[in-house]
Amino acid sequence: MKRENVVLMAWCVLLGAVQASFGLATEQVGPDKPERPTGAQPSWPVGIVEVPRHACRVYSRWCNGNEMFYFQGSVAEINELVALFGRARMRAHEIRVVPGEGKVRPFQGLVHEYEYNVSLQIVGGIALARARREPGERVNFPLEPRLTVYAGDDPNVLERLEWPENAIIDCRVEGVSIESKRQRPERRVYYGRLAFEDGLSAEERLRTVATRITLWEKGIEGGIGLARADREGRFSALFSAGELAELREGKSWLTVTTGNWLIEPDPNGQRFPVERLAAKAEKVEAVKAKAPTYYYGRILFDDGSLPVLEPKPWGGAEISVGFSYAGSADLDAEGYFVVTFSDEQLEKLKGEKARKNVYVPLYEEKNRCRALHVYPVSLLGRDKAHAGLLKIPRPGPGPVDAD
Repeated sequence: MKRENVVLMAWCVLLGAVQASFGLATEQVGPDKPERPTGAQPSWPVGIVEVPRHACRVYSRWCNGNEMFYFQGSVAEINELVALFGRARMRAHEIRVVPGEGKVRPFQGLVHEYEYNVSLQIVGGIALARARREPGERVNFPLEPRLTVYAGDDPNVLERLEWPENAIIDCRVEGVSIESKRQRPERRVYYGRLAFEDGLSAEERLRTVATRITLWEKGIEGGIGLARADREGRFSALFSAGELAELREGKSWLTVTTGNWLIEPDPNGQRFPVERLAAKAEKVEAVKAKAPTYYYGRILFDDGSLPVLEPKPWGGAEISVGFSYAGSADLDAEGYFVVTFSDEQLEKLKGEKARKNVYVPLYEEKNRCRALHVYPVSLLGRDKAHAGLLKIPRPGPGPVDAD
């Protein structure tokens, strides 16, 4: 659904100067512009954004969270890319080394192919959710970013490359052996479950709340996102025997972060005990999870009727409301919606200028909505009984009636 005056949402961080988009896919030719650098997505590992920001990037594309970045660099620039990759906060820094060179053709197909000698795959969003629902490393959807270096016509160039100490190198060039000081640990799937203390239905929780499991290690700044719980509180993650041992010894720990996507995980937040992880999903015992702070609102038509579009201008057309930090919220059968903020986010939002954030489907343009009305943050209530009511004109064919 396309919208005008789009609110700030965690999943809508723009990737530089987008040149063209096709359905759910977006592409960009060339590197970032100084005034619009690539923005880190909420599901990206800390620090990985510095790789796609490199000036030798020639092309990039995004499709449902499966992001690909392509670079054409000198030996010095490849070493810079590899070093940046090694600094990102991840459990496995996998670097593949393959023969030949890479070529990629833009979606438009109106220009020549772009040659590249390094590529970076970052899986997030919908693609990462799919990969996590099918535990284990997928060939096309790695759970952590993967860097690939192309040897070109002269494999001897590999001798001039400098590999990070934490790199797991998978060299697939015939006759070339690269020493990898680290090996990928053998991991298996473990399951966990949270019992939410929020009183929301599973459907409501799916729309409004992101619950993330983060791994932290003593003496190392920043956490590693491992999983997102589903609307029933279930999640799965991969662990090796050594990683489980470190969790039990307190060298590392898991935290639970529940709220909107822009709430940063906290190493001092609620912990998920390693003892509650189970090798079989049916053996899991739920851990009580702290509820975030919810805020409710309500929207009706100005005659007091429910905000149901009859007839609908197009299939799936619904009125919705959006806020900075919290993102978009749908209306239920009685016109209520629910969003969540941290205390700090709410205070910042109160200090911002109110803007139109009630999105109404357009009758004259299929699959398009427009922000026509303002639902002020001051109307939000901590429960349904205190939800502030906003009445809006009933939309229909003809001139748009906006506040």
